[in-house]
Amino acid sequence: MMPAPQTAANTPPPGGWAGWRGRVASLLAMGFYALLGVVVLGLLALEWREERARTRGIEPGDTVMAVAAPASRFGVNMSLEAYGDDGSLQRALRQARNLGATTVRQSFSWATLEPAPGDLRWDTWDHVLPIVAAEGFQVIAVLEDSPRWARSEWDAANPHAPPADMADLAHFAGALAERYSHTVVAYQVWHQPNIAPHWGAGEIDPAGYVRMLRLVSEAIRGADPEAIIIAGGLAPNTEPGGRNMSDVQFLREMYRLGAAPYFDVLGAQPFGFTTGPYDRRVDPGVLNFSRVILLREEMLRRGQAATPIWGMDGGWAVRPDGGTAESISQGSDTAAVQSSRLEAAVERVQREWPWMGLLCLQRWQAHGPAGDPADAFALLTPAGEPNAMYRALQEALRAPAVAYPGTVADVSQVFRRIDDLSLGEVRFWGTAIDLDVATGVAQGTLTATVAGEPGEVVVRLDGPAGVQRVRAARALPLQGHRLQIRGNAEQLTTLRGVHVTRGAPLAGTWVPLGAGVLLAAWCVCGAVGALRQLPVVGAWQWLCRRAERAPQALRWALLAGTLAVGLLGPRALLRLAALAAYGVLALLYPTGSLYLAVCALPLAPLMVDLRVGSFSVTEITLLASVAAHVWSWLVRPWAVVRASLRRAWGALRWPDLAVAGLVLLAFATGLSAEYRKEALREVRVMVAESALLYALVRSRAYALRRGLLLTYLAAGVGVAVVALARYPFPDGVIVAEGVRRARGFYGSPNNLALILERFLPLGLALFLWGRGRRRWLYGVGAGLLGLVVVLTFSRGGLLLGLPAALLVLALLHGRRATWLLFGGLTAGLLAGLALLGVERFAALADLQQGTSFLRVSLWRSAWAMIRDHPWRGVGPDNFLYWYGDYILPGAEVDRWLSHPHNLVLDFWVRLGIGGVGLLIAMLAAFGREAWRLYRRLPEGEDRALVVGLLAGMGAAVAHGLADAFFFVPELAMWFMFALGWVVAGSATPADAVAPREVAGGEVASSG
Repeated sequence: MMPAPQTAANTPPPGGWAGWRGRVASLLAMGFYALLGVVVLGLLALEWREERARTRGIEPGDTVMAVAAPASRFGVNMSLEAYGDDGSLQRALRQARNLGATTVRQSFSWATLEPAPGDLRWDTWDHVLPIVAAEGFQVIAVLEDSPRWARSEWDAANPHAPPADMADLAHFAGALAERYSHTVVAYQVWHQPNIAPHWGAGEIDPAGYVRMLRLVSEAIRGADPEAIIIAGGLAPNTEPGGRNMSDVQFLREMYRLGAAPYFDVLGAQPFGFTTGPYDRRVDPGVLNFSRVILLREEMLRRGQAATPIWGMDGGWAVRPDGGTAESISQGSDTAAVQSSRLEAAVERVQREWPWMGLLCLQRWQAHGPAGDPADAFALLTPAGEPNAMYRALQEALRAPAVAYPGTVADVSQVFRRIDDLSLGEVRFWGTAIDLDVATGVAQGTLTATVAGEPGEVVVRLDGPAGVQRVRAARALPLQGHRLQIRGNAEQLTTLRGVHVTRGAPLAGTWVPLGAGVLLAAWCVCGAVGALRQLPVVGAWQWLCRRAERAPQALRWALLAGTLAVGLLGPRALLRLAALAAYGVLALLYPTGSLYLAVCALPLAPLMVDLRVGSFSVTEITLLASVAAHVWSWLVRPWAVVRASLRRAWGALRWPDLAVAGLVLLAFATGLSAEYRKEALREVRVMVAESALLYALVRSRAYALRRGLLLTYLAAGVGVAVVALARYPFPDGVIVAEGVRRARGFYGSPNNLALILERFLPLGLALFLWGRGRRRWLYGVGAGLLGLVVVLTFSRGGLLLGLPAALLVLALLHGRRATWLLFGGLTAGLLAGLALLGVERFAALADLQQGTSFLRVSLWRSAWAMIRDHPWRGVGPDNFLYWYGDYILPGAEVDRWLSHPHNLVLDFWVRLGIGGVGLLIAMLAAFGREAWRLYRRLPEGEDRALVVGLLAGMGAAVAHGLADAFFFVPELAMWFMFALGWVVAGSATPADAVAPREVAGGEVASSG
């Protein structure tokens, strides 16, 4: 018989030196490709980040703004009433006009103009405004400062506070607009409503400001339909709320509350603080000139691209003589430094921000007392003489009129006739220019040519009356250009508008990035090709076999030791290194990593700082275990992987589909939520990661059923022990309503009770129906859990959760459980009688005030929110931001609540009606699968485990009627663990996803 021919599939690898040389060469090649790929990807990420920083906020200028920019994009902040005579006022206005400004922003103090209801005193402005108009200025009126008679009692001493009744301000604004519509073109409704003291003694209230904006804008438009309404100049700050609120968050709240129809322009304050205008950091936590880009991005997100932003105040402060940079809250520096920054700011606004139609930088002239911080922003000295800042701004604005990216509606601003007959010129800065030309007015053609560029554009003027837009030039270098327009005198008058755009050069950005992506793809292909030449699976299996030979105690010591250093190490770099080592060990021992992840599930409140961010202990251990199990699956032969996939697909059941549906729905509602960042974070932490735990337990619990659940119970008992150890110390308790409430390391005693009451029934079930000496150990653990739950003094836990758990235990286990229920209820009754004297429990019956009143009010508010958003809810983790709109009178003390304290309402407001359906489906799945498992198992410890989980779920649902149920990390993990455990346990061996999984060289034990 002839031997079979050798093929690539059955030829053994070459041995000896040649075989090792080939493997080493492949290994080196793989390392080279991998290293090169990492470097390329790093450079791409760095380039992308730098490019985003360079171009963030820059727009091409092709969006037509709903409000045209003034004749000059630069205005001044003046105090016109401070000039004692007409001559000094006219001199100041002419100095402003010589600077290049044509707009004056002026405060109109309501307190001064209407000192008593109906007593309107216009004398000053009847005299001043005609002078301003005669000098060629238009006025922006700032409505601020409420009179004493209009303020609330608690704001009696604060003239900056808003009125108690917004209708009073609206009446005044309507009268002002009716009287001065010929001079005042725009009205800023209040000033800095997002900081104290400009919103009085209470917390910042975006809803109150939106009410003010609506009433005032309606009154002004009723008196002057052409008036421009400016939403109050928002003060840049980084605080989340309370007495001050971030300008970005305040604007977000304004839009959420429906403010968009009530203003034409958003007023901002682009102060430079301690850096120059080209500080391109755009971050909610950074205060600089670029911060206004965050406001623009919020407007774009709302589809408000046509709404411009006007800078109402801002600029840079000059350091007082002998002062320091900290002398002024916005920062300060020398006159020379600040002057150069002011010039650069003008350049940046003109070239990059076509959406900023007006910029009123600096104050004009300080009129306050000596030492007033406003002096540092002035353009004139107290004597009225120009200072260095004035001269710098004048120099920046003195250049010939240039059309920058955006629309110029008044062509006289930029169109210059070179001769009287046939030639005109438009100077512009950008890469393309369009012209609006009137047809049917003159005969013949216009010819447009960019100086220095080939070709010309001919515009025919014949035809029906109308305006046509013509592309005069495109694909030009990004720089200044001159567009020459030829025609006779009549033809040149047909020019109606100029549109300049700024395009990003393709070769400047996308070509290098595209080349880098191709190079990175080549590196990946090369690394994969080299990897295929290496016996990776065999080498890994060899390593796993070697690792298996280590004593089991050593394996656990290595895993636990590296994890402990990673969590508790003194330095971030040491913690990162230890966690990296733990990750490698987890790949070798995935089952061990799973047990450690289960131990860490109740530790979600504990965070670890890794320098790159803070992460929960639960998150770190869970993701490490998931990665280890995925790796153990991937390194198997492809035939085994395919068989596993087919088996997993065939083993899918409707609880699995319900969990997948929850993840998809949460991501969908998170993407559409008002506060998307917060919503997606909750989706990651609460939903996606708990679903990963479900998948992990679902695939392993059949083989590790008892061990996993007992490990989880031990972790819960450990939390109780820590809470008892911390109970004598101030940081381990919260003293309220006459009792010391244990909280352990949780933020609230209620959170501690919510998690421990789910473990307590498990310990009780094992103690009552377990066998052998271990049942007494379970009894001790149950006793510790019960003691801590009592010490939390959680009304929901003691009055709802524990009775429900005892009831489930009694229903599932006959006579012995009946005596248990009787004894528990008797003890509860006696404890209840004793607790009636405790202030915390005695107030429960009072529905007119206190906790019961607040809880009922909260439910009513949540239901009102659901009626307004029935289908999609308001999004994950968004209840906090919407609750203020629905809070009932008397419940304001609990304003900052993050959930409605009811499991059905909670799922509904976060995920919509679909969330309620998935909640019901998952609870039904848990009950059905647990009942199947209960009936299959014989009396003993295994059945007691099922009974304990059922009782724990009963406690969770009962307590969830008045508190949190799922959307807290440790509670979400418990729910998904319990669901995955019963679904996996109720499967037959043939249906189990991984009945005997070999992972990393470990054979999964049966418990």
